[in-house]
Amino acid sequence: MCTLQGYCFVLDPTLHQQLALASHVGARRFAFNWGLTLVKERREAHAGGEDVEVPWTLPALRREWHRQKHTVAPWWRANSKEAYASGPVSVPGSGGNSRAIGLGPGGP
Repeated sequence: MCTLQGYCFVLDPTLHQQLALASHVGARRFAFNWGLTLVKERREAHAGGEDVEVPWTLPALRREWHRQKHTVAPWWRANSKEAYASGPVSVPGSGGNSRAIGLGPGGP
């Protein structure tokens, strides 16, 4: 017999910690929005006959992020690298909900 027990912890961050938490959450959201926009733009370009690579996988999205981060988010060093790494996880096609950009279940 297996017994599972859960715990609930209440955070009581200082103002400085609240600002840091908000910054990290914002960085994740920025990376998600950036990745989603990139996939949509590349899909449209590909559909229009352009020879572009659509970054369908999480590793491909992360490679693109590392190529572009200095340009699209020059402030990226202000947050944990994991904040940016976790954003693309939810982008459709990278293992997330592919229906969000008009794909059927399972991606491209």
